[in-house]
Amino acid sequence: MFYPKIQPEFQENLNRLNLNAANEFQLNVFKKMRSGADVVAIAEAGTGKTTGIITTLIHQLKEAFEDAPRALIIVNNRAEVEFYLAQFAELGRHTDLRVKPAFEGKPWKDQMEEIYIGADVVVGTIGRIQEIYFKNGINLNKIKHLIIENAHNLTHQQVPQIERLLLTLEKCQRTFVGQHITERIERIADEHLKKVEWVE
Repeated sequence: MFYPKIQPEFQENLNRLNLNAANEFQLNVFKKMRSGADVVAIAEAGTGKTTGIITTLIHQLKEAFEDAPRALIIVNNRAEVEFYLAQFAELGRHTDLRVKPAFEGKPWKDQMEEIYIGADVVVGTIGRIQEIYFKNGINLNKIKHLIIENAHNLTHQQVPQIERLLLTLEKCQRTFVGQHITERIERIADEHLKKVEWVE
């Protein structure tokens, strides 16, 4: 079994994708996120970080619920948004979870409307998420999981944006994912995360 006690239909879908067992890193991320702790997950490319994050979220969210999103994933660009969407579509084929994008390059009004209609997970860039939020186009009150992907690539300009988001979502679980530890990750973890669990 990929993870202990996951839904049989979820395991069946993972078997179809030849994902029969999680590696040690994925299991540790699963356990820490399931505990509710804030997490900093560090591993090299190709170690299954994205699969670990997505499968954990699918296991916890399970199915579509109401209209407001329960998970927010921040990535760097449109290509990463589209990669996440494709992975959710494959790994979550057995569910009706609604995963909506938010990135520059397409009209923000269209993306805002899609999110407003109903979303369980929103994957987007920090700039577009803030743009939609400031226009009252996304309800963040139900967010339970905030994921910052590729945190090692955070720019000087993005850090204050991320910090504002962390303050807005102070009560949800926050997970930082990166390929290596940086001074910015350490400082944000020290100043904004609570009872941080490190997975390397």
